[in-house]
Amino acid sequence: ACLSGGLDSGLIVALAGQLGTRLRCYTALPERHALDDPREDESKLAELSARQSGHAWCPVRICSADAERLLAQAIAAQDGPLPSTSVLAQHAVFEAARADGIRVMLDGQGADELFAGYTGVLGHRLADLMLAGEMQGVRTMADDFAILRPTRLVLGTALPGWLRALVARIRRSPAARRQLARTGWHELSAPRRFGQSHLDAYLAALVATQSLPGLLAWEDNNAMHHGVETRLPYLAPAVVECARHVQPRHFLQGGWTKAILREAAKGLVPDAIRTRRDKVAFAAPGTIWTQGPLRAWFEDGLAMATKRLDGVLNQTRFSALRDADPADRAAHTLLFRVAAAVYWLST
Repeated sequence: ACLSGGLDSGLIVALAGQLGTRLRCYTALPERHALDDPREDESKLAELSARQSGHAWCPVRICSADAERLLAQAIAAQDGPLPSTSVLAQHAVFEAARADGIRVMLDGQGADELFAGYTGVLGHRLADLMLAGEMQGVRTMADDFAILRPTRLVLGTALPGWLRALVARIRRSPAARRQLARTGWHELSAPRRFGQSHLDAYLAALVATQSLPGLLAWEDNNAMHHGVETRLPYLAPAVVECARHVQPRHFLQGGWTKAILREAAKGLVPDAIRTRRDKVAFAAPGTIWTQGPLRAWFEDGLAMATKRLDGVLNQTRFSALRDADPADRAAHTLLFRVAAAVYWLST
């Protein structure tokens, strides 16, 4: 099984242990000093999860010396650009498992999309409560999740992009604000499909178009490159059907996302894992690698980007990203994607 220090994969290996199945659990383990944030080291929690369920824990140590090889292999496996260095860590996990003779692995993909694990769900749930006039529910949720400005969060997440731009213009116009007050929210914030809530629409989009398809494609490409097949228990038809019928209030409770899954994991998954709030996925060095073993590749890719990605790259935005603080991880991730695209086009 692929095992992180999080709830989703932890619950899978715990249930396997309850059924008497003994697994080899593989965890990506980059050099601690190479992680951009030492808090991303999940080794202790992953080991706890495996040992408590009676499984063998198999840390996959990822060294800086392997960075260039993993990069080339991962881009070849994907036959396309990479979203981040986490794909390299995932690639190393499947490589190590196949070297041990493993041909099929369990993985926890899909739980966040089905059971509302991403923080983006908050704005959509708040929109549903506001539109239903359940202001006590809005206040309770705002208190539970320490949301200081619920309305602003709704505007920032639950409305379509064109509507957010319209509202921004309205906020700058006193006359337009008065018109908005007369019109009301219902007309501007209609759900995507008749009878469908904002939260349901958002979760459906995560599963069908926004999040899960990309994650599954990257995982499948990495796994099959090494002749390994993955099995995804959360995406079993019965589980998906169950998640579709869960009432929204059971997803978000007491300040917890994915509350129903956390409740189900009581007594199975260690509380140190069950009550985690941070999300790490496959942690891998980012800026430390691109300023170290991958520096020449990274800088060459960015230098060639203007020419190789002509007509595709927003040059103004690209220049701003290159001028960003090196500690800006969001900017660095976008630059990594640009360099990876250039490398892929060159091979």
